[in-house]
Amino acid sequence: MMEQLIEKIKAKVARFDKLYVGIILGLLVPVVALMGTYFYTFTNYTLNQFFYFLIMLRVITKLFSLCIIPNLAVFFIFLWLDMNKAAKGVLTITFIMTVLILAYQAHMGLLW
Repeated sequence: MMEQLIEKIKAKVARFDKLYVGIILGLLVPVVALMGTYFYTFTNYTLNQFFYFLIMLRVITKLFSLCIIPNLAVFFIFLWLDMNKAAKGVLTITFIMTVLILAYQAHMGLLW
């Protein structure tokens, strides 16, 4: 019974097994995580004050790094559903974002 349900789900979502679907979700999930952090923790501040606060305390790259972690869940869901192309898109965007964050940290002198 459970296996049949899984197969039905896989058949329905197989049409979304595209590289661009993974790229779009790979970009959206960290933004949603960042906005979730803002709305959960910093509701007394405006969005500009929130980013100013992150920059002044030099924690913006740390928060961005944490916001990328939910991409791991999306990646594994795609793998579980045998959506390898979409998983490749999520993984590609995750690596690109990680490199950009490390480059920004190196530029700002935050690595060591």
